[in-house]
Amino acid sequence: MLVKLVYTQTPVKLSSDRSVFPNGLSHEYSIITTFRLRKTTKRDRWFVLQIFDKSGDTQVSLIVDGAKKSVEFLAQGFLKNSLLYVFKNRDLHSLFDRQFHKLGVSVESNAVSIYLDCELIERQVTAERSGLNLSGRTFIITRVEDGRPVDVELQEILIFCDARIADLDRCCDSPGATCEPVVTHIPTSVPPVTGYLHRMLSMPAQLPTDQCHCPTPKVRNWKEGRKEGRKEGRKEGRKEGRKEGRKEGRKEGRKGRKEGKKERKKERKKERKKERNG
Repeated sequence: MLVKLVYTQTPVKLSSDRSVFPNGLSHEYSIITTFRLRKTTKRDRWFVLQIFDKSGDTQVSLIVDGAKKSVEFLAQGFLKNSLLYVFKNRDLHSLFDRQFHKLGVSVESNAVSIYLDCELIERQVTAERSGLNLSGRTFIITRVEDGRPVDVELQEILIFCDARIADLDRCCDSPGATCEPVVTHIPTSVPPVTGYLHRMLSMPAQLPTDQCHCPTPKVRNWKEGRKEGRKEGRKEGRKEGRKEGRKEGRKEGRKGRKEGKKERKKERKKERKKERNG
């Protein structure tokens, strides 16, 4: 499935997740976006994409930080914890030179990779992520600080239900590019086709009536969830136990030293009194 968000005059797009992802979003996917920063916003920290669940919690976000010249990917863990991965490679610095660049993100089940202008910049291993709940809303191009629109020139944001697309992209749509044909597939019922990858990337979004559905992410059953919960509970319990033990130990130690000092003082007082009487 291909989701295409084209950015023209309005600097922010707000919509329900189900209208943006009518056929769902797989556990592994690619995000490819082309944009250019402006002079007034090149040091801003802003969301390229942010997907919320129904309760308003962030499930997925892609952040560009101009001040630190970094890219961040945030996802929600299986236990609803936040998983943040920061990419600070020096090769990302050209993203902030106020020229058009293509930023790609490959999200696999156990890793996230960042691409700039179709070159792999960095890959990080990730913890287990939870499945997406598409009952919330989706934002694009908003400032982290206050949620207001960010003044950038965004050509488009493409989202694919295939983590390999970001790696396969060769920027054949760039001026002067010469690309060899590659075999790609359009995720519908048609057979594989041969052509340039950028032709597929520039396709219009699939309509909900197409027989194109993202694979449903594997979800643990309640027994596995209970087992994982007990494991985490024991781990936290041991951690808290050690913490409380150290705290009580220090407290008892201070109390013992205080009592000992008091007893020694009492003994010295008795000794001095005995000497005076003798």
